[in-house]
Amino acid sequence: MDGKLLIFKQFPRRTFWIAAMLFYSLPGLCQESSPELADEGMTLYELLKAGGWTMVPLALLSLLALGLIFYFFFALTQRRLMPNDLFLQLRGLARDARWDDVYRICNVTRGPLPSMIMSGIRQAEIDPNNIVEAMQNAGDREVQKIMRQVRYLSEVATIAPLLGLLGTVLGMIDAFSFIAVDISMAKPVTLAMAVAKALVTTAVGLIIAIPAMAFYFYFRGRVQSIFSRIEEAAQELADRIRQEPPGRR
Repeated sequence: MDGKLLIFKQFPRRTFWIAAMLFYSLPGLCQESSPELADEGMTLYELLKAGGWTMVPLALLSLLALGLIFYFFFALTQRRLMPNDLFLQLRGLARDARWDDVYRICNVTRGPLPSMIMSGIRQAEIDPNNIVEAMQNAGDREVQKIMRQVRYLSEVATIAPLLGLLGTVLGMIDAFSFIAVDISMAKPVTLAMAVAKALVTTAVGLIIAIPAMAFYFYFRGRVQSIFSRIEEAAQELADRIRQEPPGRR
């Protein structure tokens, strides 16, 4: 059991290093996969530069995705979303039916669990039979609030390939228009070079989209796992609220 827990604790760190290794190995893979371009003196930087103006929004999307990934690694943790000391404090106060203190602490503390408990206490003063439903609704709102931020990674993964495809289409148009003007340029090597330049943006779009989508699924699973624990804690406090409902303040 301890071994399994150790693996899960180390998983985010391992995932990060694997992604970093793949990212930094891409230039070498691109250079090895294009020996004809290397013989012509076309470096990776020049190949990326040949992608045109669509490389600018793609670069911005890559920075956005990288920033979101780092932010979610530190923000979407159980220690931040449901601190254990906060839960123990609220549970101790709930056992003593000190609902005013519970409400005061939840009112000044941000997080899913305080929001759910406040909804339960307010509902207990109106209709104690709907305490659990009120807390579940508050929990659903908190989940949606967090998932709206996590979905930015999914949107990056959707937009990046489309931008890359747009750059490829524009590059192909330029390449064949140039050859149509000067038929002497219609050589296989020249045509292959033009097509390779046009395909750069598609490759870059996919390089951005695939990790972004993978991390989106990972963080979505992390949110679901954390909120399952939050719901268990909220259920325990909801039972206590129903056993001894708070009075009207």
